[in-house]
Amino acid sequence: MASETSIANLALIRIGATKQIANLETERSAEAISIRTVFDNERDYVLRDFPWPFATAYVELALVDGSSTAPVNYDWQYAYRYPSDCMFVRRIMGPNGRRDPNPPPFRVGRDSQGRLIYTNEANAEIEFTYAVTEPEEFDSMFVSMLAWKIASVISPSQSRIKGMAETAMQMYEIDKSKAASRALNEQQQDQPLESEFVRART
Repeated sequence: MASETSIANLALIRIGATKQIANLETERSAEAISIRTVFDNERDYVLRDFPWPFATAYVELALVDGSSTAPVNYDWQYAYRYPSDCMFVRRIMGPNGRRDPNPPPFRVGRDSQGRLIYTNEANAEIEFTYAVTEPEEFDSMFVSMLAWKIASVISPSQSRIKGMAETAMQMYEIDKSKAASRALNEQQQDQPLESEFVRART
């Protein structure tokens, strides 16, 4: 089972560091302070960088402004509150679900209270990446990618291996390709709906 400390130590191993961290949360070593400084930001980066199955969630959005007769502005009909546990909005769910080759458009913005999601879809629901922060819930490929990402950031100050930051990012991208293949094996997609043009020809 992964922990923040085990992920930190994996990153250190990958940059050729011999020192290991006993407790990332409390240790005052240079290695621990360096990783603790960047850990949350890099975790969120990796969450946003790929549509992880383990972090996939759905929710009906809370309407902030707009109606069928009174659009919120000249561009969009509705404004919804951006969910507080949302890391990345993947799509607005249209009436044809995942079979829809052209899901409803949207744009992220904000008002004085926080972020908003603008769309023309009434009663909008979204598929999104949930802000998973507990390491024991992380996918094993996510753990590997996060360790490589942290390694790339701390390498300039913590590694003696020339070009380690670049190497770590290359390995991150390789792991990302593997994660994409694995994710495809964890789902069964519906066939996309035919376009009106194709249907008209049959």
